[in-house]
Amino acid sequence: MNPIIEELSKIGIVPVIALNDAKDALPLAKALIAGGLPCAEVTFRTDAAEESIKLIAKDFVGKTEFGYRSRRNSRRCFWAPGPF
Repeated sequence: MNPIIEELSKIGIVPVIALNDAKDALPLAKALIAGGLPCAEVTFRTDAAEESIKLIAKDFVGKTEFGYRSRRNSRRCFWAPGPF
């Protein structure tokens, strides 16, 4: 099985979030980690989505094992943040 799918299966749930303001992206990502949910899907339902994803990616992707594996496997989308 794909290692990313395996990790998502272990987590059991992927929160789907819509952010109205990109300034909320990092506090929410950190709160998800603290609450035991080390991944999220940011939807493109608002104008803040793209900037939110960029901010989360800058802070978390490549700095965690999960983000590193996503990038290494040429994933253009990622599940972040995560302590993997």
